[in-house]
Amino acid sequence: MGEYFILPTSSTSVYQLMLSKIEPTKPSETTGNYTIDDISFIAKHKEASIDKTADKTSVTKGEKVKYTIEADIPTYASDTADRTFSITDKMADGLALDDYSLTLTVNGTSVDNTDNVAYTLDKNAVTPDDYTFKISVDNTQYDASWRANIAKKLVISYTATLKNDTKTEVNVAETNTATFDYSFYPYVAGSHNQQTDTVDVKTFKIKVDKYKSGEPKTKLAGATFALYRTLLDGETGGVEIPLAKDLSKNTIQGKLLETLTTDANGVASFKKYEANGTKYNYYLVETKAPSGYNLLTSAIKVNFTDTDVAERAGVFTVQVANSSGIELPITGGMGTVIFTALGIALMGTALTAYIIFRKKVKAKESR
Repeated sequence: MGEYFILPTSSTSVYQLMLSKIEPTKPSETTGNYTIDDISFIAKHKEASIDKTADKTSVTKGEKVKYTIEADIPTYASDTADRTFSITDKMADGLALDDYSLTLTVNGTSVDNTDNVAYTLDKNAVTPDDYTFKISVDNTQYDASWRANIAKKLVISYTATLKNDTKTEVNVAETNTATFDYSFYPYVAGSHNQQTDTVDVKTFKIKVDKYKSGEPKTKLAGATFALYRTLLDGETGGVEIPLAKDLSKNTIQGKLLETLTTDANGVASFKKYEANGTKYNYYLVETKAPSGYNLLTSAIKVNFTDTDVAERAGVFTVQVANSSGIELPITGGMGTVIFTALGIALMGTALTAYIIFRKKVKAKESR
């Protein structure tokens, strides 16, 4: 009595493990014997599968994406002719594989590849193979390291960095393709099938549209903006993000990403940034106002998702109005403000007295 697993050992295809519970029929009162009926197992033909995912859908230049590949470990009998399989991964030109980031695990345990006992790793191949890396298993390696893990999942993970060059463009998918090549008829050498899976990431643009307050068509050149983002969990080495002019009361820790100045069209384009959503905040801080205009008094928070820019060619536009006029610098505390005000008042009194004096002089000369 109990549950039994059946593993086909002479087959021309790959089958799933089969399970059936065997229960005897209770004895009758007269015979006192248990009866075990014949059991039929349904052999389920299994197509090997592969699944590739990424930890984000968009990425910032110079920052990383973590990729995960999951594949079924094939089930091959010991007397089969071809027990080989391989997994290749082809990354887009705009991504670079991070050295030493590649790991293989089964049920959370790292695969021991001492002396290439488990697999052979090839990286940076050229055409016609055309892959970024390839993990291949031969008959000997299968028997040594994979037979004990049949029907389990092989998990491959690695990170890649988005390049900041002409190979990377805003709103163009960086496509990664994983291919699982396996022996489908293991009793016939070279009888292989392939399964593939792809995953895309994109990068976007944050566009500053700078114009005169109340006149959206009057664009302002010469405004300088610094783009910051807040720190991620566990991230260190941040700088102070000035959220308002009074820096002693309005700063948070973050990372300075880039500084740009608006052109003749009032535009500053921060290219190749990911959609931050709720993961962290971007902040735009105006560090220099256009000539004759006031500096913004506070930072601008920027949040957007992939969906927000899906129909805008991957561009998230931040419209920023500027007011003209002269703004007196306020530094040194209230004492400085008082002395400045007194100085202005004295200047006004002196100017009034001078005007009155000139009028009296002119009146005498006209007599």
